[in-house]
Amino acid sequence: MLEAKYGEDKVRTFQNSNTFFFDQSNVALMFLSGMSKFRRNLFTTAFTSLYVKKLEQLMFPDWFTACFMSECTNSSVWGNYGKNHTGVCMIFSTEVDSDGNSHLSLDEAINGRGNKGVIKGKLPFKFHPIEYEHKYESINFFESIAQLPEPSAYKSWFSWDGIASSIAQSYTDDWRQRYWDNFYKSVTKKTMDWEYENEHRLLICNMSGSYSQADTTLRYDFKTLKGIIFGIKTSDEDKTKIIDVIKNKVEDNEHYGFKFYQAYYCRNSGKIKHYEMSSLRFKSST
Repeated sequence: MLEAKYGEDKVRTFQNSNTFFFDQSNVALMFLSGMSKFRRNLFTTAFTSLYVKKLEQLMFPDWFTACFMSECTNSSVWGNYGKNHTGVCMIFSTEVDSDGNSHLSLDEAINGRGNKGVIKGKLPFKFHPIEYEHKYESINFFESIAQLPEPSAYKSWFSWDGIASSIAQSYTDDWRQRYWDNFYKSVTKKTMDWEYENEHRLLICNMSGSYSQADTTLRYDFKTLKGIIFGIKTSDEDKTKIIDVIKNKVEDNEHYGFKFYQAYYCRNSGKIKHYEMSSLRFKSST
């Protein structure tokens, strides 16, 4: 409503100025009065910013991600994520559905609850490409309360003295679709500075705290790992250790199509490319 009356730019400028003011006030109070007094005055000083953060937690669940790239030709990527070109790049094959979406199946995923607790199994996870733009979606808090059960949401947010608010939500299938669309939009955006990564994400939504925050590990089928690219500076010692581990896994899983590659700097294109190390192929002993 405020945006419709005053314009989006004015409303956001006002919101930012208030946020900056309270952030500075909190730091100044901590510096001048000490931490103990700051904690005693928490309600009057830091309450606003803490309240807004808690509102965010009521909208969307915590989430976990595994990050992938559609290509590995950028030298900065190898420098930042490949341990300064001494690491490796893992190549995965994906499943593609009828809509053209790529998936990777992971084991130990929670796919329901039973009498004995959570039910785990193998589930396909969709790759979500990152959108690189500076503008983020506007999300209405009152249309996105999903962490609370429906009765609690109505009791605490949508009614007063038995009178329901005009913005009370109907938790229909259409509402759920819009909610999850907004969630995925919010967690698949980065600024243009990161565009060189060509990132795609696998995402786990930790609705109701189903997954452990400290140790959440899902396993992939080794046969979906097509190969490994050694970095330009990967040491021969590390290569030997990796090849030895892969050899055992290839034999255990009968995955003899596995391939090794070596990265190199291509002077013609100015990019990092790779060639197959054809002498490192595994063959079945049977």
